Amino acid sequence: MNYLLLIVGFAVLIKASDYLVDGASSLARRAGMSDYLVGLTVVAFATSMPELVVNLLAIKDGIDGIALGNVVGSNTLNIFIVVGLPAMIVPMFFKNKKLLREVFQTLILSVLLLYVACDSMFREGAVNVVSRWEGIVMLALFTIWIIYTIRTSNADEAEVEKMVRLSAMRTTIYLIVGVIGLFIGGKLIVSSASSIAAALGMSQTAIGLTVVAFGTSLPEIVTSIIAARKISGEMAVGNVLGSNIFNGLLILGLSASIMPVSVGETFSQLDLYITMIGSVMLMVCIGLWKKISRLWGTIFVVLYMLYVMYALGVIKF
Repeated sequence: MNYLLLIVGFAVLIKASDYLVDGASSLARRAGMSDYLVGLTVVAFATSMPELVVNLLAIKDGIDGIALGNVVGSNTLNIFIVVGLPAMIVPMFFKNKKLLREVFQTLILSVLLLYVACDSMFREGAVNVVSRWEGIVMLALFTIWIIYTIRTSNADEAEVEKMVRLSAMRTTIYLIVGVIGLFIGGKLIVSSASSIAAALGMSQTAIGLTVVAFGTSLPEIVTSIIAARKISGEMAVGNVLGSNIFNGLLILGLSASIMPVSVGETFSQLDLYITMIGSVMLMVCIGLWKKISRLWGTIFVVLYMLYVMYALGVIKF
């Protein structure tokens, strides 16, 4: 039954996310915002709502391992799968030099997450917890980042998907259904994933890093594949990098600001090191070769599969 509830939860979460994105995009367009600004802010936030809802519900229920694991797991999956899978289908080429800067920002983000999550690594005897003040600092950094990004980017330089414009009534309905659906789907995922983890003897962190992270990242996976095939590799990778910043600074920052996030003994520093390695690999592909070939896309996917098997205890190093 828990497996069925998990699948239903993911289905509700993904459909609700679609409604929320369409409703939010339509609302922003009606407010006179440009396509670029809508994509950078409103849609990026809306697509991060599944992670936010799951995190808040997990923290409320005292399942901190899923909350942190979801953020780190989603960021790792974004780099290796959401980038690697489209590249396996069609090679991605890059001309925008700003992408390299954004990849570097995600690398710095991973270092920051390591610092706030692994206190004992830097201060002897410290308890591993993302405190409220650290959450507030992360929210402040997110605000600075988004203001800087908007001011240093030109709308005519960005390629964006065609945004929907619905009637006022449909926009309202989409927003309401999207928000309600996110909370219902999120609740089903948190409760069922926790029960499955206990039944299989898995840690909350492990299930957050894998199953929950994959489910909440499904919209990004589909979007990136479509973007890579029909629009550009730059959009596919750009969406991934923006999503990681939102997850790391906004989602975790907001979660910790509401209630400190306990890291727990099951969280491994390796999870963040893997994300750093993925960021460096992206920097090499974009900076040196200005492309991600099918071979490198396959390497990204294979490395992620090995990482998942290690996280689940299937293989050991």
